Amino acid sequence: MATAGKGSLETIRRGFRTALFMVTMVASLLVLSAPLLVALGDVSVSLALASTFACVRCHGFRGYLDGYSFRSSLMDIPLVSVVRSLIITCVYSLCDSPAISNGPFLGTALLCSLASVIILSVKACVFSPISEIETDASPSPVRERLHLKISCGMPILFLSSLVFALGHTVVAYRTSCRARRKLLIHRSDPEAVLACNVFSGYKVPRSPTPCSGKYSKFDGEIKGKAIVHHECELPIDFLADVDSLFITCQGITVHYKISLFESPISWSLALSPSHEYSPNASPRGISSGRLKLEKHLILPSKTSHHLSRSFSNQFQNSALYAPLLADATNSPNFSSDSIPSFSLDDGYTDVCSTKFMSLKHGIDERGKVAIVLVHGFGGGVFSWRYVMSALARHVGLPVVAFDRPGWGLTTRPRRKDWEDKQLPNPYKLESQVDLLISFCLEMGFSSVIFVGHDDGGLLVLKAAEKIRASNGSANVEVKGVVLVSVSLSREVVPAFARILLHTSLGKKHLVRPLLRTEITQVINRHAWYDATKLTPEVMNLYKAPLFVDGWDEALHEIGRLSFATVLSPQNAAALLKSVEDFPILVVAGAEDALVPLKSSQAMASKLVNSRLVAISSCGHLPHEECPKALLAALSPFITRLLSSSFALHGRRAIYRFENRGGHVGRRPFASFGTHRLPLLPVNSRAAVSLQSLPLGNTHLIQKRRLRLSFLNLVSASATIIRPSTMNGDSGLHLVVVPLMAHGHLIPAIDMARLFAERGILVSVVTTPVNASRIRAVIRGIDESGLPIRFVELPFPCAQVGLPEGCEHVDVVPPHLFANFFRATALLRLPLESYLRDHHPRPSCIVADVWLPWTMEVARALRVPRLVCHWISSFAVLCYHNIRRQRVRESISDDSEPFVVPGLPDRIVTTRAQAPGFFDAFGWDDIYAQSVEAEETAGGLVLNSFDDLEPSYIDKYREATGKKVWAIGPFCLGNRDRASKEVRGSQASVDADRCMVWLDSMQLRSVVYVSFGSLTQTQPSQLVEIGEGLEESGSPFIWVIKDRERTPATETWLSGLEGRTKGRGLVITGWAPQALILSHPAIGGFVTHCGWNSALEGISAGVPMITWPHFADQFLNEKLLVQVLKTAVPIGVEAPITYVFDKAVALVKREDVSKAVRSVMDGGEEGEGRRQRAQELGKKARKAVDEEGGSSQENLTHLLDYVSKLCQAK
Repeated sequence: MATAGKGSLETIRRGFRTALFMVTMVASLLVLSAPLLVALGDVSVSLALASTFACVRCHGFRGYLDGYSFRSSLMDIPLVSVVRSLIITCVYSLCDSPAISNGPFLGTALLCSLASVIILSVKACVFSPISEIETDASPSPVRERLHLKISCGMPILFLSSLVFALGHTVVAYRTSCRARRKLLIHRSDPEAVLACNVFSGYKVPRSPTPCSGKYSKFDGEIKGKAIVHHECELPIDFLADVDSLFITCQGITVHYKISLFESPISWSLALSPSHEYSPNASPRGISSGRLKLEKHLILPSKTSHHLSRSFSNQFQNSALYAPLLADATNSPNFSSDSIPSFSLDDGYTDVCSTKFMSLKHGIDERGKVAIVLVHGFGGGVFSWRYVMSALARHVGLPVVAFDRPGWGLTTRPRRKDWEDKQLPNPYKLESQVDLLISFCLEMGFSSVIFVGHDDGGLLVLKAAEKIRASNGSANVEVKGVVLVSVSLSREVVPAFARILLHTSLGKKHLVRPLLRTEITQVINRHAWYDATKLTPEVMNLYKAPLFVDGWDEALHEIGRLSFATVLSPQNAAALLKSVEDFPILVVAGAEDALVPLKSSQAMASKLVNSRLVAISSCGHLPHEECPKALLAALSPFITRLLSSSFALHGRRAIYRFENRGGHVGRRPFASFGTHRLPLLPVNSRAAVSLQSLPLGNTHLIQKRRLRLSFLNLVSASATIIRPSTMNGDSGLHLVVVPLMAHGHLIPAIDMARLFAERGILVSVVTTPVNASRIRAVIRGIDESGLPIRFVELPFPCAQVGLPEGCEHVDVVPPHLFANFFRATALLRLPLESYLRDHHPRPSCIVADVWLPWTMEVARALRVPRLVCHWISSFAVLCYHNIRRQRVRESISDDSEPFVVPGLPDRIVTTRAQAPGFFDAFGWDDIYAQSVEAEETAGGLVLNSFDDLEPSYIDKYREATGKKVWAIGPFCLGNRDRASKEVRGSQASVDADRCMVWLDSMQLRSVVYVSFGSLTQTQPSQLVEIGEGLEESGSPFIWVIKDRERTPATETWLSGLEGRTKGRGLVITGWAPQALILSHPAIGGFVTHCGWNSALEGISAGVPMITWPHFADQFLNEKLLVQVLKTAVPIGVEAPITYVFDKAVALVKREDVSKAVRSVMDGGEEGEGRRQRAQELGKKARKAVDEEGGSSQENLTHLLDYVSKLCQAK
């Protein structure tokens, strides 16, 4: 009974799966056939309605033709529908995918629908049923019914035709969009890719890296000799690479590749994706001999390493996927028996044997220790192509990757094969664990480091568990494990693929193409974060193994057994418990959609001796998307495994990798918090360089109760430094000293992030009040593991006559500004004392230009000093030239215009606008000291980037005669949402609320209004701004300060919020500006032109409305409006400080409304402005984020310069 019940349950389950599959198939077919279905419905409905209302039986068709009148007949309405549907259907049938996506089909449907609607609209206007009724001699009741029927028929037929016209347009648009998306994702017609009806007549060796080579002439000549292999299934040797190797383990022929650390032969795929073999050369180190034909695959036994196939350099210019994707229409069919297989003669075999003798000798010399890479679901040896050779070079060990049963080029036994031999199912997880151990033994490895991806991670954990349980009888030792994007509770086979695998409908013809699509395309699209890297060449690498003979049956077994990869919580906990003291590195993509970062964190937390690495801007495939970041994580981990001082047992360390370009540095540090003076010897929150502590002396570190956080911040595209340079011996310590003002402190912290991302220790000098203001920032940095520490120096308010707590510019009364600067100068001795007493000593001081006393600190400590400008190079050059040529002294009136000398562009300004309010407070002495500090600096740092203002940066470098590095925009150092939310201070509004509100808005429809932290808008001006925003009609977010929302303005603001509810959002306090500006709904930015805000707008690609107030803001406006042409001025000509002045000139609501409309709906001119802004945003992100970006390169030059100065001391 139990068996019968179980059978019935299985039958029901199968029936449900089959039904679900059929429903899915039918739904897919209906979606694909939508244009034809709409056309059929259009014709059928119109004819049925016309037959009903026109009463053809009453008159006869001939009678209708004889008495036809455009004004009274109904039969021409279905005729219009028939003609419209016929034209649209014909065009759809004749169009291929590119034509459907590029416009002909959509254009035809739109034109036909529009024309039919116009014709029917005219007919509806002139239609009258009177003429038909008058010709009818029927009795009066019949005539009345006919009149009623015709009168009702016209609107019904018209509405029906109108609905179907709209249906044709919508379906055509959706079909066009679907075709466009398909072409965009796959770069080719997926059906053509999957068809695979053609192959070259001879085997063309596949290049180890994707290339865009063309078919050779010879290849074209031999296509006539080819015939298609049945069902596109190919023998393994047809698909093998020139460096493919095979070995027999447990009755299975396993395909693998090996990369050596010192061999001249490249046995693995090159690291660089742009690398190509020379068309006229053999692979490095492989000699080509005389060709002869062979039909069988050469299989080695045991540990002998032989090439599985031969090489012919005649075909080296063929593309990687040439054998698989030849054009079906141009190549005849061929069979596998007629495919000649190339091989080299005995002379070549001797050469290869010699090579592999040295290979084996190389392994023996290193004690038979190797790194074994185990791929995950859908992968293979090819998926490690960017990692193998580079990892072997960096760690000095052989690196081996093999194909698991069912994947790659490893043979795929059929059920009959293993059942006849009474062998275990090779696709079971337990069998693959045994195979992995057997493979290591057959290769002669006595010690291994396992690297497993996805369910390959579960496999290596099981293998490590089994090897440990064997108590040495396995004859192989596991030195460590690396888990890449691993989850112990995830079903690796996607739901739809499971349905396909469990159905018994048409496996040979219907299901197999769908499986190929599901496995290669659908899964890959979800696995990649950056879809632009999923090129057709990469897709073909994943597709190729699905043409190996028996692939579908193997995949069916894998799907049937996939439940084994989903461990129950109890089994998962038991597995992790059994391996918890293994040295384990957990690597996760921060943007992994398949295995969330939280899942990796939870798993790592259960492993005592584990470390977690999160790679930013990376999905489920770090070895594909971010290979260099993965290499930078693996190299130090494996290097420590090989040393006697590995691992701080009982401590879990966290790495945070930023996927960035440029210089790479590495140095381990403790977790960094805030330092306060006076400081006692190192405490639990102090920054300790592990360079000063022996790594093996773990008990010493544990005594001090330090929360260790090993840090290595590198890029997926940066140059990897060899392990010998990653030990911290050449680490730098930069001390950043900003002025205590938001416009200086915020970019200083952002700049510190950029330094820290290179593995450099950064100390940021601040004061208690300022530290409390940025507490959320400090907490976020501490949690991220960045090597940034905040040094709090007591601020001497009482000594200079400042009220207690006046440690920030925006709270200092205007008449006490000079006192404030005197107080900052008194920080010199405490800072000098701190830097002398604490380790490590500073390598360089990066100081604010307004803190000239830092040159005394640098001189006392004998370290270089760099000066940082927080404003644009345009403004800096203007100030420099005006001062050098004494322009201000020659002008008597503040409003008198003059041309700024020595600029690449003609810029007219006034004395009041440059340099703004400085004269009003006697800042001449302070300014003169800052000039002296700049002239004595070792170099100048700019918060800008080369593509933004290239000629001004060059001119400034030329004018000062100093090294100048533009390494911004600094704001882009905030990578994730959390850091954007708290940038500068804790936001006063819930960021989620802002994002939800913005999500409800249309693209580029919202204007954002904010005037920085220092200005204070008077009540009368607030009213003008609010009324102008309301009058503009655009949705808006308006940020006002706490001190601006007074009882006098509260009633008015409440009324404004009520009137603009739904399209207006007023934020009181601090707003997450960087996060808001990055939202695609933001279409404009009303700004005070502070350089930080301007750069945030530039980085977000948003056009701006400029409303400068003082200082450098007027010059920034001229850069944005006149030079970059990405902004519209609101019309302010004189400084409006509000901080100092009570009587101000108001900007009227009409000016606000006009400026907003100009940016948000500016016609052709506005669109050009927006395109320029978006292009600058792309350039800004490229400068900071990409390898070879100008800011990344400049930062590398800056750090190299500092390193050389330190070495010269």
